[in-house]
Amino acid sequence: MSSMQRRWIFSCISPFLLAAPPALAQVELQRISELQFAPGDAANGDSLAAAQSPDGRFVAFSSLATSLQAGVADENGWEDVLVLDRQTGLFDYVSLSAAAPGRTGNRASSAVAISDDGRWVLFSSTATDLVAGASFPLQSADQAYLFDRVARTTQLVSHALGSPGTAANRAVTTVALSADGRYSLIHSTAGNLVAGGGASVASQAYLFDRSSGDLRLISHAPGAPATLGNGATTGVAVSFDARWVLLQSVATNLVAGLTDSFNTDVFLYDAATSQCHLISRNAANPLQTTGGTARGLTSDGRYVLLDSANVGMFSGGIDGNGGENDVFRWERLGGTVLLVSRSQADPATGGNRHSIGAAMSLDGRYVYYSSAATNVATLPFTDGNGSGRDVYLRDLQSGTTTLVSHAAGNANQGGNGATRARTSLRSISADGRFMIYASEATDLEAGMTDGNAEEDVFRYDRDANGSTLVSRFGAGPEAGTGELASAFLDGSGVVVFASEEPLDPAAVDERGQFDLFAFSGGAVELLTGMPLDSKVALGSGARGTLTPDGRFVAWGRYLWDRRTADSELVAHVAGSPGTPANADALEATPDGRFVALSGTASDLAAGVSDTNGRSDVYLYDRDSDSATLISHRAGSPSQAASFDTFFHWLSADGNKFVLGSSADDLVAGQSGPTQWANLFFYDRAVGNAELISHHHASLTQTTERGGNLYDASPDGRYLVFESGSLGLIPGFVDHNDYFDDKFGIVQVADLYFYDRVTRQATLVSHLPGLPAEGAATTPVDARLAAGNTAIFYTSWTITPEASLDPKIYRWDRASNSNQLALAGLALAPCNDHGVLADLSADGRWLLFTSKCAFVPGDTNNVDDAYLVDRQTSQALLVSHSPGNPATAAGGRADDLSADARRVVYSSPPYNILSNDGTLNSYDRITQQTTRLTFAYFDPNLPVPAGLVEASDDGTSLLVATRETRLAPFDPNLDADLFLVALTGQMFADGFESGNTSAWSLALP
Repeated sequence: MSSMQRRWIFSCISPFLLAAPPALAQVELQRISELQFAPGDAANGDSLAAAQSPDGRFVAFSSLATSLQAGVADENGWEDVLVLDRQTGLFDYVSLSAAAPGRTGNRASSAVAISDDGRWVLFSSTATDLVAGASFPLQSADQAYLFDRVARTTQLVSHALGSPGTAANRAVTTVALSADGRYSLIHSTAGNLVAGGGASVASQAYLFDRSSGDLRLISHAPGAPATLGNGATTGVAVSFDARWVLLQSVATNLVAGLTDSFNTDVFLYDAATSQCHLISRNAANPLQTTGGTARGLTSDGRYVLLDSANVGMFSGGIDGNGGENDVFRWERLGGTVLLVSRSQADPATGGNRHSIGAAMSLDGRYVYYSSAATNVATLPFTDGNGSGRDVYLRDLQSGTTTLVSHAAGNANQGGNGATRARTSLRSISADGRFMIYASEATDLEAGMTDGNAEEDVFRYDRDANGSTLVSRFGAGPEAGTGELASAFLDGSGVVVFASEEPLDPAAVDERGQFDLFAFSGGAVELLTGMPLDSKVALGSGARGTLTPDGRFVAWGRYLWDRRTADSELVAHVAGSPGTPANADALEATPDGRFVALSGTASDLAAGVSDTNGRSDVYLYDRDSDSATLISHRAGSPSQAASFDTFFHWLSADGNKFVLGSSADDLVAGQSGPTQWANLFFYDRAVGNAELISHHHASLTQTTERGGNLYDASPDGRYLVFESGSLGLIPGFVDHNDYFDDKFGIVQVADLYFYDRVTRQATLVSHLPGLPAEGAATTPVDARLAAGNTAIFYTSWTITPEASLDPKIYRWDRASNSNQLALAGLALAPCNDHGVLADLSADGRWLLFTSKCAFVPGDTNNVDDAYLVDRQTSQALLVSHSPGNPATAAGGRADDLSADARRVVYSSPPYNILSNDGTLNSYDRITQQTTRLTFAYFDPNLPVPAGLVEASDDGTSLLVATRETRLAPFDPNLDADLFLVALTGQMFADGFESGNTSAWSLALP
């Protein structure tokens, strides 16, 4: 087990040489949002146990972890099935692709059962590549599979009649496996599994024989093995040899002569005689149903455990709880029924409240059940949880009922929290001595401390008549939550269970995910530990910012430095550099010294009173390793403002901020509405904030709609923002609000320019010649041009009926007038004049996206990326076909370098969920295009990603994607951040990036 301190570093640098005559462009991908693992650390993804062999050696489980077995590539981003051999400590992947050896299947898989010798594993999956040549009438539907861990082969269990490679045409539920792995129990509504199956959409139960490959209908009419049950049937359990199958069904034709008065009944199917037996039956009439729920079957098929609200299941039964459930044990030999949850005053009367069966010992003698009854225990009972459920043990040989979930040291006192038992053959040891259950009680073990207010897992020992906390921290009796649905007992009483807390003190586990643990009576042991060194994606939610030179990335709670390839924890508790605080790093200054933080943490800075429970803004200084509160109450630097404050902008020197806030005390004398976030400017040198989105008649009065920042000049004097407010300028007349039948008046924002010296706002999006009258449009993006003399922005007409026809405008500050930025360009008849993406530093070059044809070769009528030289009025098609710069290929403009040399654009196909496309870099000088996002294992395979930010020179890009193909070991199902760079670029300090990987591929 490793105790080394975690280092947050890059997982891989994957450079590829892309042939782009006349020069080769080299691309480097570095994943930022990831963690370095050492052997023994907790696995890098959730794991949940499904089954284990009776001796506890083999554990079958499902996991999102991606590097538990060396030599297996797990890049599907879904759960996979593995088996842990607890004797050797080795993991074995089960859900393996037949199409790509050494890789996991292409979709999610879930473990269900394992044979007693650990060879055969039954699992369900939506993958389509587990069996060579298999076909799937219904895509993305769960199918049942059986894997042979010796022969390394997979069989499709849920296959169509006469076609072992054709999957069921509806989803399949995988239930159970015989002890030797020969027979598998499933149920499904599929219509192609047996002859005539398409006649019913009700679920039917099937038994698969791996020796013959046959799938046999077992929910059939008597004497008619091809006649489907006339109601839904589900499989529950099989005996060790699968001769006896426990079923639950609403069908009325499974037993001849059945009189059915209830919705769901319990049946036992004899596979040797093809005969179904009614279990939930009236004692006076074996063909009359009583209704019931199947709970368990002994491995020899002799005893059935079930619940029923009908005490007519046995002769002379008396209802003791007003028609609520009681627990019964049915015996196949003779059909004897015993009332398990009986009143101690009368063996024929049920307990006074509902009861639910849990599990039986192998010989059927011991039955565990949970109950809210207060009159079932043999000894006097004191209720400790206010009529909540407790767990009981019924010894059907001695006739005694023992309270299982009793307070430590008092066998008659129920625990002080509600308790439930697990319904599973694996929740009880074969001899019935041990049983596992979950409880909210905090007094079941002596000395126990429990502050989680959640269910914990306990193990009961019949011999000691006491319970031990299983989900504990180490060896002490301090409770940590456990997952009862993923907990199993072996024959010796060892419990394997799942928990999302770091219960093993000897292992590094800091990710808050589910891992598997073992408890044998001492300290808890981590089972799903990493067997090898690896670097694995963590997910970042696509949030991050890049400094202008491409060196630093602020993401999550960290600042990543490209030069060192390390992430430093910057959002940490004051005075504790290794303890994360509840805040995010939002932006860093170009030199990386200062980082803006925002979050609900109240412990980022020493001596600060932050009691609002809302988001605040801080500035972290890496030189002094300290944070300063920025969003503070006016005149009180150590008192957080009254309400949420958000970050918008940080100056290069780290001294000036633009904030958005609903607080009412950021500015002295502040008044006015605060239901919308207002814009504020904060200067650290002054130590106070000033209101930007203020009423034109008062510098401290907020307006009714606040504001949202688009851009700011480097010194922070000039700001461009949008607002739906009516009082920012005197005499304002609004023309873009409209009435909607559903929402009423819809207030649409207008665009404003603000000068912090004059403290005045100017309406940008106004009608021609009418500077106080807003145009009937809405801005969607804006850029402040160099010299602060102009604003370029996109605006479109917005009415309930009109289509959105975007147009790019240039507002001239000197004349306070607007003109179409693309005026003078040749343009085919088209209303889509473009959506602004970026602007060169000198304002000469405009990058935009448009469906309009600005060149003759644009005939695709879809979005394309264009670069326009405003000096020459020439349009350059960026998203063109390879080798044919005049033919449009479709694309979306994303970013332009300051000197307008490099363009970043997205090309189709686009991800249907995120709308991301493949990112490309176009060089205006060489006229070459370089693909930037592609699969690490195949440079010819484009991978969609979204641009977050680009460096000023366009050679470094911060991108985010949920795709798992940009780098290996990505189990998190969340977006990860990557730095994509055209390599060989020089930083200002002389450090040059380059190819630090030992391998590369040449792209055609």
